[in-house]
Order: sequence, then C-alpha cells, then structure tokens
Amino acid sequence: MRMDDGLRASKQQALERFAAAAERVVALAESGGALDDLQAALSDAHSAFLALPEGEEVGHAPPDEGNHAASRQVYERWRQTSPRLADALAGAYRDFVDGLELYRRGTPGDREAALWAWQSLYWQHWGGELLLAQQAIHRVAARERFDRALGGA
Repeated sequence: MRMDDGLRASKQQALERFAAAAERVVALAESGGALDDLQAALSDAHSAFLALPEGEEVGHAPPDEGNHAASRQVYERWRQTSPRLADALAGAYRDFVDGLELYRRGTPGDREAALWAWQSLYWQHWGGELLLAQQAIHRVAARERFDRALGGA
C-alpha cells in the first residue's frame, strides 16, 4: 500500500466515524431520545469531528429546503424539555443533515464536499450550537437532580 493510499484510508475512516456520530445525533434529535443518550451522542460527534483531517474547499449544492422544516420539527420536539436545548439542537441538526445528504451520495467528490461543509460550518455555526446544546442538557440534568434531592429531603 502506498503512503497516499494509507492517508486516504485513514481520512475515510475518520470521515465514516464522524458521519456515524452525526447520524446518531440526528436520529436522537428526531426521536426525542433520552437526554443521557443525546449528551453522549453530542460528545461522540464532537470527538469524531476533532479527529477529522483538514478537508479541501469544495463547492456543493445548496441544502435541501426540507431540512429547515425538519429542523423546526426537532425544535418543537425538544421545546418542552428546554427551549435553549431545542434551539441549539435544531441548529446543529440542520448542519449535520445538510452534510449527511452529501455524504450519503457516496461519491468521493460528494464525501469531500460533506467534509468541507461540516468543517466550515463547524467554525461558523454548529460547533457553538453543539456546545450550547450540551450546556442546556447539563442544566436540565442538574435541575432534575436538585429537584430530586429536595424532594427526597
């Protein structure tokens, strides 16, 4: 195996790991999964993102407008738990789904475009949204623990 082949394989593995983590966040965001599961999925996505190699700037098709409507549904699903969580999660969700659409096409060019989209949007948007979602989950969990402690006293 040539050195370039090894680097390409490593890049592909890192991209596959991130895509799987993004898929898990998307699934939990859509289903309204348990907060502990969502917190773990967000942490996994962040960790997988940080392991990605630098992508190359690639133009790609604009995101599907249906992703905005799906993002709104995610917001509505989580709004009762925490409006702050709902807002942050819906924002990160939209960016994950936009990249996943490219990634799922499966061509090397589309996967490179997905990597570039995720990386550029991380610094512009979803990285901060992910951290805000994690912070909101922490606040909800802390409040629940505090309430249980008061109720048990």
